[in-house]
Amino acid sequence: QAEDGIRDVERSRGLGDVYKRQSLIIALMVAIVSIIGVLYQKSLYPTENLLHSFVPNDIVNLVVGLPLLLISIWLTRRGKLIGLLCWPGAIFYMLYVYFPYIICVPFNILFLPYLILFSLSIYTLIGIIVSIDGNAVSNHLSDIIPAKVSGGILIGLSVLIVLRQSGLIANALINKTLIDPQELALWIDDFSIASPAMFIGGFFLWKKKPLGYVVGAGLFITYVFLSLGLIPFLAIQSHLKNTSIDLLAIVILIIMAVICFIPFLFFVRGASKMSNLQKK
Repeated sequence: QAEDGIRDVERSRGLGDVYKRQSLIIALMVAIVSIIGVLYQKSLYPTENLLHSFVPNDIVNLVVGLPLLLISIWLTRRGKLIGLLCWPGAIFYMLYVYFPYIICVPFNILFLPYLILFSLSIYTLIGIIVSIDGNAVSNHLSDIIPAKVSGGILIGLSVLIVLRQSGLIANALINKTLIDPQELALWIDDFSIASPAMFIGGFFLWKKKPLGYVVGAGLFITYVFLSLGLIPFLAIQSHLKNTSIDLLAIVILIIMAVICFIPFLFFVRGASKMSNLQKK
């Protein structure tokens, strides 16, 4: 059993097993609601805007978000530290993605599954983070991770999100623009979930605190998957709307994914080095 990379950073094996089961339930629910969303799209998403927003999202959740979660669980079960560090990020991905479903999608048979998905993701995310020994993780990774640069990237992304969304809100207020529920949900999502998480994680990583090392890898890989996941989202959306795809947006998304993937590689290196040292 290749569990050397995880044994000394898990506070409780029993708790870890509980959160693995909860994560598998989340994965199963994601698969079910996404497949139903694609198969019965016109019944679940009765308007053009809803159809163009959530059908691509269901597909991306199946081909991007779900594999991220399953691979993280699989690596964790195999005793890989990088799987354990990515696991909170995979749950955070679900938390962020399914919040707009609760607000925007008209009440239907999937409302309760959406709500359970969102709520279970919150408790599972908190539980996983609490069950990881942050001091052990930081002791192993502090000499390898460029904490100032990595933390600065997360803080910078958080600030950029706030500035961008604040600009959109200000513009809407000035011009008295009618805002779609999907756009409003995204603003709430970014202000209440994405930006605070990245800022807090980045701040603790910048200060070389244990929590920063625990959540850093997950935040980086989540942002990589969110950025790359928007590319097929834009492609599917442009196909549904019969419009040309925004190539500039795709280039920007690729750049953002690369910026986040580089510091993530340091976490991979640190986790691999830790396992190699313990096997000797």
